[in-house]
Amino acid sequence: MPRRSLILPSLALLVLLGFSLTGWAANSGRQTADASLRMRGLVLSGSVKGLYPGGVGKLRVVVRNRFGFRLRVTRVTVTAKNANRGCRKQAVAFGRFRGRLNVPARRARSVTLKVSMARTAPNACRRATFRLAFHAKAVRP
Repeated sequence: MPRRSLILPSLALLVLLGFSLTGWAANSGRQTADASLRMRGLVLSGSVKGLYPGGVGKLRVVVRNRFGFRLRVTRVTVTAKNANRGCRKQAVAFGRFRGRLNVPARRARSVTLKVSMARTAPNACRRATFRLAFHAKAVRP
């Protein structure tokens, strides 16, 4: 059986950052036929608390596979949008996952990403809300 690659762009949802950061997004797979199934097939969520200017934290990203078949996630990344005029997306930085994360059908697994807030982040970033986008690449082994 040939390997089918599912590239999973994400829908960005609101994330709260005011010394805590949480977010989740539903992702769609390119090679499934039903659009409604694609929207619900792979869901990423995560949170981190205690983030402050100059601080570093861990973002635990839970990867839920709602498909009826196993997936191998090979990449997870997170990006942010500007929170407000005074707090730009450059105030936060996220690590990325590259490797092999086997997620059984209708199960969840997690990866941990490094997240940091710039030491130079302005006060406008306190209790700010960022839009986050989760991106994942997975293959059906």
